[in-house]
Amino acid sequence: MGRHPQQPGTKGSQLHLQRLVNDPADPLGRMLRERQVLAPHETVTWLSPLASDDFAEYRDEAFIARLGLHSARMDVPLAKFWPAHGPQWDALAQTSRRRFLLIEGKSHRSELVSHCAARNARSLTKIRRALQQAQAFCHGDSATDWSLRHYQVANRLAHLYWLRQLNGIDAHLVFAYFVNDAAMRGPTSAEAWQVEIARVHSRLGLTDDPMPGFVHHLFVDVTSAPDRQHPGAQ
Repeated sequence: MGRHPQQPGTKGSQLHLQRLVNDPADPLGRMLRERQVLAPHETVTWLSPLASDDFAEYRDEAFIARLGLHSARMDVPLAKFWPAHGPQWDALAQTSRRRFLLIEGKSHRSELVSHCAARNARSLTKIRRALQQAQAFCHGDSATDWSLRHYQVANRLAHLYWLRQLNGIDAHLVFAYFVNDAAMRGPTSAEAWQVEIARVHSRLGLTDDPMPGFVHHLFVDVTSAPDRQHPGAQ
């Protein structure tokens, strides 16, 4: 429960992340070092989505266990902060400096739009309380409802807040924005993505980048990498 095997991606951010994570040359780790998200000699151990693990993606207690952590031993266990069926992470990693990377991939603008679909009253109460806590920490406008329009971005920020601020875990949230994904008709430049990011932040009531130094925006041009066979393909 919480482990979700995936088929090899055929397009979009799922395909690109599977390729990057499973490339022995670790181009994603190199990009993170080049952009100073990681230290010059800091290495990355990718934990998902691995070809050897059915490209599985993880959520709930399973994502914490995949990172080698134990929610039950934390000051604020995950179940106390967020209900079941929380965010399913596109990729997870740990670095040689014992930092934890939570990766969210985007290939087109519509992936930035989502709404909370929870219907259970107790779950909704817990979600809204968690979002409000994270919103206050990020100095967001309290009149803005984080469960609407950009909920997926908001709940990722909330989980980063839970790990870092409530439990003292050195976690980092990385949004990987893929540029020039013609199949998805996505943005063709980092600047175009930056306009979208600024719009999302404005709609979330944020005047500054949330949690600077711990939320990172990585722009990956899919046309600059050599064409490779999909990891796991025969």
